[in-house]
Amino acid sequence: GREGAIWGQVEWTAAGAQAVASRAYRYISPVFVLETKSGEVLRITSAGLTNQPALELQALARREAGDDADPDPAKETPMPTPAICRALDLQEEAAEASVLTAIEALKTSTAQARAEAATPPLDKFVPRADHETALARVKELEAADADRAAKAIEDEVDAAVKAGKITPGSRDYHVAACKAADGLDHFRAYVASAPEVGGKSGLDGKDPKDAKGAGAHGLTDEEKATCRAAGWSFEDFAKAKADEAKETV
Repeated sequence: GREGAIWGQVEWTAAGAQAVASRAYRYISPVFVLETKSGEVLRITSAGLTNQPALELQALARREAGDDADPDPAKETPMPTPAICRALDLQEEAAEASVLTAIEALKTSTAQARAEAATPPLDKFVPRADHETALARVKELEAADADRAAKAIEDEVDAAVKAGKITPGSRDYHVAACKAADGLDHFRAYVASAPEVGGKSGLDGKDPKDAKGAGAHGLTDEEKATCRAAGWSFEDFAKAKADEAKETV
């Protein structure tokens, strides 16, 4: 003790010295044992840094060195802690003015972000209702395009059937093939170079009693298609067919 007061000598750790120098903690608060009835302090068991001392104590960090009077808390200017400076992306020893400027800038940017979130600019964002309407319109256009493409394919195939370039029985096959990638272009090229395999029989408007066999020269459409593909005349094919029939009999 010294003149009725208890004094002590402190050897600070690096962290403790930094905490005192930055004014993160301003007091040392003792932990003591009391006599239950009288309230007399029997012994001090420990002491630790705090900002809420158990007793009325002199602050560790004063405005001026050698000033024995406890500084007025209202006039005390606390230094920003290193953690706050790092959070604001400042140097750890940044002055209070720099910290306040950084905080105001952060508040301003936050307010701007909230305002933009509430009313986003139309050159960067589209209202949800407009977006959904546009998507629905795109789907309608895609469906219409698909219908037109399917109609174009069927028209092309039907025209080829009518021209005798393909047989009616193969129509569905060619329609499906045209729906593949570049299928319609391939079909058009095929039709342009294909011989006529399903021509008219020449019997339209004629009495069946006046025709020999199933058609001119007694040939069916399939037989005439074979003649065209092989380069035979109908007469030669019909004669060969008749001769074969005689030999069979």
